[in-house]
Amino acid sequence: MCLGNESLLESGAEIAGGSITSMNVKVNGDNGRITASDSAILRYMDDLHPRIGYLRPQCRERILKALTLADIAHEGQLRKSGEPFIIHPVAVAVILAELRLDRDTLVAGLLHDTVEDTPVTLDELESLFGTDVRKIVEGETKFSKLASKVHKSVQTSTQPTVVADQDEKVFGKNVHVLTPMEMGALVGGKKEEEVDKQAEYLRNMFLAMTEDVRVIIVKLADRLHNMRTLQFMKPEKQKKIAAETLDFFAPLAHRLGMRRIKSELEELSFKYLYPEEYEKLRKDVESLYRRSNHEYYLQEAQETLSELLTNDDFLIPKNVSPRVNSLEVIRTMKPLYSIYQKIRRGEALPTMLDLSTLVVVIGVQMDDEDKSKQSAFEKNACYHVLGRIHELWQPLPGRMKDYIAFPKPNGYQSLHTTVLHGPNTRFVPLDIHIRTKSMHKIAEEGIAVDVFSSDPESGGVVSDRNWRQRITLWLRSIREYCHEFSDSSRDLVDAVRYDLLGNRVHIFTPKGRIIDLPKDSTPVDVAYRIHSEVGHRMIGSHVNGRTVGLDHKLQNADLVEIMTDPSAPGPSLDWLDFAKTRTARSKIRKLLREKERGSQMEAGRRILKEAARTRLEPVPSDAGIREILPSIQSTVNGKPLRNVEDLYVALSSFAVIDGGDTELEPVVLDLLRDRRAKVFRDSSESPTWTDNGLQETEAPADLDDEEVVPSLATCCRPVRGDKVKALRSVHSPNSLTIHRAHCSGLDKLEAGGSALVEDFDWNNTDDIDLCPVQAVIEAKDSVGLLAAVSSCITELGKPIVKSASSSYATGYATLAYEFLIEDIDALTLVLESLRGMEGIDSVRRKGDPTTPSVDQAQDVDDKAKALLDDESIWTEEL
Repeated sequence: MCLGNESLLESGAEIAGGSITSMNVKVNGDNGRITASDSAILRYMDDLHPRIGYLRPQCRERILKALTLADIAHEGQLRKSGEPFIIHPVAVAVILAELRLDRDTLVAGLLHDTVEDTPVTLDELESLFGTDVRKIVEGETKFSKLASKVHKSVQTSTQPTVVADQDEKVFGKNVHVLTPMEMGALVGGKKEEEVDKQAEYLRNMFLAMTEDVRVIIVKLADRLHNMRTLQFMKPEKQKKIAAETLDFFAPLAHRLGMRRIKSELEELSFKYLYPEEYEKLRKDVESLYRRSNHEYYLQEAQETLSELLTNDDFLIPKNVSPRVNSLEVIRTMKPLYSIYQKIRRGEALPTMLDLSTLVVVIGVQMDDEDKSKQSAFEKNACYHVLGRIHELWQPLPGRMKDYIAFPKPNGYQSLHTTVLHGPNTRFVPLDIHIRTKSMHKIAEEGIAVDVFSSDPESGGVVSDRNWRQRITLWLRSIREYCHEFSDSSRDLVDAVRYDLLGNRVHIFTPKGRIIDLPKDSTPVDVAYRIHSEVGHRMIGSHVNGRTVGLDHKLQNADLVEIMTDPSAPGPSLDWLDFAKTRTARSKIRKLLREKERGSQMEAGRRILKEAARTRLEPVPSDAGIREILPSIQSTVNGKPLRNVEDLYVALSSFAVIDGGDTELEPVVLDLLRDRRAKVFRDSSESPTWTDNGLQETEAPADLDDEEVVPSLATCCRPVRGDKVKALRSVHSPNSLTIHRAHCSGLDKLEAGGSALVEDFDWNNTDDIDLCPVQAVIEAKDSVGLLAAVSSCITELGKPIVKSASSSYATGYATLAYEFLIEDIDALTLVLESLRGMEGIDSVRRKGDPTTPSVDQAQDVDDKAKALLDDESIWTEEL
């Protein structure tokens, strides 16, 4: 909205050191009016003034202020034409004013180049003209760099025609079409890794485009004026800018319903990109018109139709509301670029039925504010005109299209028909469009109509709410794509270019949701647009109540229902053949890669497990592999091993370490063996120190000298090979109990004076064959968990004495086992095998000095964690 009188620029200033805190602009008294001494500013304002009469005086005053700042900021800068640079922002503002846009958009149009090309800063713009102007100018500055990215993606991802044209029938030339490899050599593309680094940057530019649609409109106006003055650029620059415009800006204007701007951008791009073909086609069309008296028949039809509708009593009733208050029949010619596209698709110029069009525009007057009544009357009037035309002239079958009942995704609404017109037997096909005045304005100006339609200052017409909803959904789609393709700027640019800027259809879900999709999309695209899981679980679809295949091409306004099943197998490679959207294809490929990688990981895990058992070694655990990974310095299959998953995938293909013929599998097992040996050595070397710091050595207990019956302590469960101590009772010297060296019970018994602690050597006894050992296992609860763990122990030949398990609401379970073991090596094999099982979180031998932390502590309730150290778990009821 326009505000009242505002203070303008501070007086007595000049640009210095990149600041405009004060410029050489005089301010007239307290009312904030600029007194511009430069007559050029007033001349430029004369260009704008006739076009901004729809704005209030305060708004026009703000625009004069912006013009003055732009003129001073760009002082001394020249265009390629030699004209002062200020000509360009004024021309941009004129284009925006012709669209009847709001004050801030016009101000931003005048200032859109100041931040990029002059010392003016965004903060200074905000302080002078407000936050909206700052956001538009900032977004437009970022947006300026986006088109070149999309244009480059077109060059590297398609097979563009660089010289002349492909259609030999029309232009009679043999043309070489560059292959992707050749185009890549010309463009000199970056490595994909380097390109993907731009993802965040591109995403920010797309988001700037969607946060305020005025950013796009200002940029389109900027590009349109640049195209109008392209003759002053060098030929190679002309082709680059024209190609960029054709690849990005024209489709963007089309997507936003701005037909007039889109058509002019296409025509100018065609003219500069293919000048010979443009000129030849122009002459061919003119020649066809002359030979067929096309202009004469078109004028005659226009006059006949105008007279028919003007005298129609239904259309021009008196003293009725609503009523038709204006009827206009407009002649339009098909743009050359549209004709060129049809020729490329194989259609011959003489057979085209829509080289010219009569557009019937119906104006309706309302005496009250009942908009729904007006809308119904407008539509009825359009259908009535269609009926009168078909009474007057013979319609061609299959050429009638109802875009009023089923609007195009960009908001376009109209009735289309083709009739045969002409004297006697010489019939000429005539294309006719019928629409209301509001529909016509939307068809020509698109989203620009709706920028501030609720603001009387903008002069806009109230647009169809459904159209506004579709445009909003489209802008939201860009934001969704920004998050969808967060890892790859190339995929992001391609998705926007093909999915969002290409031809579109919109379909409906059973709940009434509108989904906007590229042309030729299938039910698979609908499913993945709704949600990834809906796509993954999809088993079929109904279109308009009829069961169709997953490859069925959807039409505009189809009602699509997706059938799902939780047990569905998910997408297959075939789905990629008929998924149209980049987002659906990306999600399908991602799931297929995950499935393939999961299968490869499982295969690699099995290979390593079997190899370990063949060597009578413990089954490797992920934790152990993670520790030895840094020791594998070489790459495998040309790639470094970044994690355990990469190693399993490499093992699944029986990989060989790069630079030789050494297989990966034995290298991994050797490193794991060395790691276990080091862990064992470290745990066995626990010296005892006296108070004076010297190591105290004691003669180990010798059982051959006396009749001593050794027993194993139940508190720490030692096994042969452990570093141990012997506890000899003072009351029964022949009774010897073996404890692990770090057992806390030793100190308590010795301190009580009832026993003496001495060293013990396992080699001094043959009486101990199998040692009972206990282990606590924590794992994610699942069906068959207890049986799987038990099988792992018994398969290694270790008898299970007893076991117990406890499950918790958190989804975790604690298992306790007591089994017989020969020595520490055999125990290590069992524990490592258990740790290598899927779903096992931790394996702890009872009696270890500390309880390891549980990785999923936040998901395990207090009772489950306490159970790890609860002695009651080892009762005989175990």
